[in-house]
Amino acid sequence: AGFAKFMIGQKDPMYTIWTNQAAYAWNGLGGYGVAWSGREKQVKVTISGFYIDLMQANVNADDVDAAYVQTLFPKANIGYTANFGDSMINLGAVGNYNKIQAKRNTLVKTQDDGTTTDMSALKNKKIISYMAYMTTKIVAGPLTIIGSADYGVNEGNMGLGDYNGSTEFKKALLFGGKYKNTTTYEGAIEAMYNLGAFSLGAGGGYVHS
Repeated sequence: AGFAKFMIGQKDPMYTIWTNQAAYAWNGLGGYGVAWSGREKQVKVTISGFYIDLMQANVNADDVDAAYVQTLFPKANIGYTANFGDSMINLGAVGNYNKIQAKRNTLVKTQDDGTTTDMSALKNKKIISYMAYMTTKIVAGPLTIIGSADYGVNEGNMGLGDYNGSTEFKKALLFGGKYKNTTTYEGAIEAMYNLGAFSLGAGGGYVHS
């Protein structure tokens, strides 16, 4: 109502901006280097460009079945979008907080062959995930530039994947019974020039984790 907008549903999160690069395995046109976690169930409030978005928390953790991961806080996304005609810039941050919790004093990892491994040593371990990001679209006559950049810690533990949708190489890694943080920085840029009958475009992306 008034200057506030409410949204309850499932859609792409604010840190994802679509390009014309067919990078994802399902041809989602996300672009290599674009932050992506799929369509998220969420409750979002937007007031004068500022937004708060509470999303379904992700329970990804290496070496532990998802059933043993307790969500300590919803996946929360805050940010601000400024619009300038057809152009815009969007700045924000998103975070997720999980705890490994044993059920009935058991904690297991199910292997590919169906066998289980006792992982009780991981009980009460915590994984904090967060990411800061920027997305932008600049329209100047026939020229359109789309860009995305982000930096995060343990992005895979809150469901952010690579260009194939896999979260594995962005997760906190288990060494000596302790989780070690994994950092990721990535970005993508694309330029499209409209010549009337057709358009010319070029773009690229970078991911380091």
